[in-house]
Amino acid sequence: MALPPYVPAVAVFGVLLAQRVSEVVLSARHVARARASGASPLAGPGSPPEWLLYAVHTLFFVLPPVEAYLRGWPAPPLLFWFGVGALLVAQVVRLTTMRTLGGMWRIPAHAFSGDHLVTDGPYRFVRHPNHAVVLLEFLVAPLLVGATDAWLVLNLLHTPLLIARVRCEERSLARLGPYAELLGARPMFLPVPRRATSRDARRS
Repeated sequence: MALPPYVPAVAVFGVLLAQRVSEVVLSARHVARARASGASPLAGPGSPPEWLLYAVHTLFFVLPPVEAYLRGWPAPPLLFWFGVGALLVAQVVRLTTMRTLGGMWRIPAHAFSGDHLVTDGPYRFVRHPNHAVVLLEFLVAPLLVGATDAWLVLNLLHTPLLIARVRCEERSLARLGPYAELLGARPMFLPVPRRATSRDARRS
């Protein structure tokens, strides 16, 4: 007997929600450990309020299922399973990033004194692999359930917040060392070659 169309979609969003909750718990532990060691936050100016980011991520788990329910879960099976495959790849990148950072993996958009710049693992290819995963989730997950209106609203809200957060994070990381020299030439999110510029030539 075929499963009702909402069962796989609910399962996917349930797994993503469980993953988000585990991230919040793990991040809180790492932040507490850093503070207990005497480290202080190296905050960069211009970061969006954390509550706003949490609010948008909460909407991520509310709007698509609600729209899908109202529409009757219309996503085509091929699109659904293609999206599931993309999300599985994204989770591998996320877990690899978390393992690479270890105790330095945290949700707040700033480093702590005592941290160091990381250039291995996924950071060999992009500057912000974890943010790339989140961006992919916002682009793919709502479409798994045919929630096109939610997709538009969520990405209009999330993308400028993510860019502002990344810029703030980079200013914070620059206080740890030569961030621009070590990582500045790498793409922000997508591991695609970037055309050399005069600035790159001056660095070499």
